[in-house]
This record gives sequence, C-alpha cells and structure tokens, in this order.
Amino acid sequence: MTATTLTAMQTNFINDIADGSPVRDRLIQQLQSGFMFADVVECLNGQFSTGSFCDENNNQYPALYFSFEEAQKEHAESRESFELDHDDDDDAYEGVLFAVKWRTDDTLEFYAIDDIGVIDASSPVGVSSCNDSMGL
Repeated sequence: MTATTLTAMQTNFINDIADGSPVRDRLIQQLQSGFMFADVVECLNGQFSTGSFCDENNNQYPALYFSFEEAQKEHAESRESFELDHDDDDDAYEGVLFAVKWRTDDTLEFYAIDDIGVIDASSPVGVSSCNDSMGL
C-alpha cells in the first residue's frame, strides 16, 4: 500500500504526529495494515469513544496511540485523574484498552486486547465512525 491509500483525515493525522519524522513511513504502514491502540469508553448507544485531540488548526483526530505501552500509560493517567476528581465509590472509570484498525472509510474497528497487549484479531467487538468515536 502507498500513502495515496490514506484518507484525508488519516493523512492529516500522520502529518500532525510525524511531520518530518524519520519514523513517518513506519507509522503510515502501521496505520494501513496494523493495529493502533486506544483507551476507549463504550457508550450507551453502542458506539465506542476514543476521545480526540486537536492540532494547531483545531482539526480533530481520534486519540489513538502507536504502541500498547503508550495507550497503557494514557489509560493509567486517565484512571488516576478520574479517581482524584470523583470520590464517590459508585463512580468508576470506564475506560478499557482496545486495539484499533482505522479503515479507509474512516471507521474504527475495535478489537479485544489482554493485559499484556495480545490482540484477539479474530473479529472486531465493535465499529464506530471516526466522528462518532470523537463525539462529533
């Protein structure tokens, strides 16, 4: 696959994260044929929310990470922040780590992952559009 098979949102995502980076080609390959990772909240409507980040031009992208370790770190930080802000025992952080494939129709497929990063790639547990997963 070549970079031309990326959607406009995927291209902008890569440019924002890896503009001028020597790992840019590896990141493109991972986006096209591999898994990325996310701290995901399953919504009541069945959608999966990754959250989002904005670039300097306020373009939004799904909050995806290129490594399991990065996603684990974000998950731990989000859980800790939630627990500091919510001292009600009935409230629990609902984020779960998933492996994610970003398809060329700008949908995200979510795959179960275990505690050490092994992905169950047999079939996705859910699918959401990028916009839905970012809450747009």
